Amino acid sequence: MEHNKQIQGLLTYMPTKPILLAGPWQGEFGWELMRWHAGLRYLARTGNYDKVVVAIQKGHELLYQDFADEILYVPRGNNTDGWKNDHHAPQFSKIIIDSVYKKYPFHKLQIYNPNEKSTLGNENQLFIHFGKKTEENSYDLIIHARNTGKSKSARRNWNQKHWIEVIKYFKKYDIKMACIGMKEQSMHFSSVDNHIGISLEPLSNILASSKLIIGPSSGPMHLATLCGCPQLVWTDKKKWISLGMQSNRYRYETLWNPFGIKTYILDDCNWQPQVSVVIREIKKILHI
Repeated sequence: MEHNKQIQGLLTYMPTKPILLAGPWQGEFGWELMRWHAGLRYLARTGNYDKVVVAIQKGHELLYQDFADEILYVPRGNNTDGWKNDHHAPQFSKIIIDSVYKKYPFHKLQIYNPNEKSTLGNENQLFIHFGKKTEENSYDLIIHARNTGKSKSARRNWNQKHWIEVIKYFKKYDIKMACIGMKEQSMHFSSVDNHIGISLEPLSNILASSKLIIGPSSGPMHLATLCGCPQLVWTDKKKWISLGMQSNRYRYETLWNPFGIKTYILDDCNWQPQVSVVIREIKKILHI
C-alpha cells in the first residue's frame, strides 16, 4: 500500500509538457539569422513546452534570449559553411542530453538539430526587431569592409584602396562613419570610428540607429535587415539552389527581408563595383 502511494505521488509530479532542446547552430551567421532562430522562436511561442533550452555559440545570446529559458554554450565546429552542409551539422552530444535529463529528470525531450529542415524553411518563422534606436549610437554611414577568404570567397572582398577613396570622399561632407565586423575578417580605417569585434547587442543598437550600411553581401548585412538599417549591398547575379534558384537580389529584397527594410542592390558588378558607382549611390540614398 505504502509503495503504491509513493508511485502515485511521483506520477502526480510527472510533467505533461516536454522540454524543447534546440541547436547547436554551427553554420554561417546569415543562415542562423534568417533560417534558424526565428523558427525556434515560433516553436517556443506556439508549442506546448514546459521549458526551452537552446545551445548556441557564445556571443549569440541576443538572438535567443527573448524566448529561451536556458542557454547552453557549444564551441563552434568545423561544419560551418552555410546551408549546403546542414546535413553534416553536429548533433547534440550524449553529455549535453544527459545533463538536461539530469536537471529535468521527469521530462520528455523534444530535440531539434539544425538539420531538422522543418525549422529552417520559409514558413513558421517568427522574427523580431533587434536593437534600440538612440541618438548616441547613430551614424550616417556604417562600413563593413569584408576581408576574409573563408569558403574560397576572397573575390568578394573589395580592395582596401576603394574603401579609402569612399571614406576620403565623404569626409568632406562631415558625415559620421564607423566600421563594423568580426575581428580578423574586417578592415578598419583610422579616420572613422571602430566598432569591429563588439558583441551583438551593442552592434544591433548601432545598426538600429544608423542611416545606411554598405558592403558586399555578408552576415552583418543580414543583421542590419533585422535591425531596420537600410543597406547598399553588392553581389553578383548567380542563382542559388539553396534559395530556390533565386539570386542574392531576391534574397535581400524579399526572401530574407521580413520587415521590408529598404535595400539597394548592385549586382551588375560581379562583387566589384566601381568606386564612382558606390559614391553615387550613397549620395543618392543619403540625399547629399
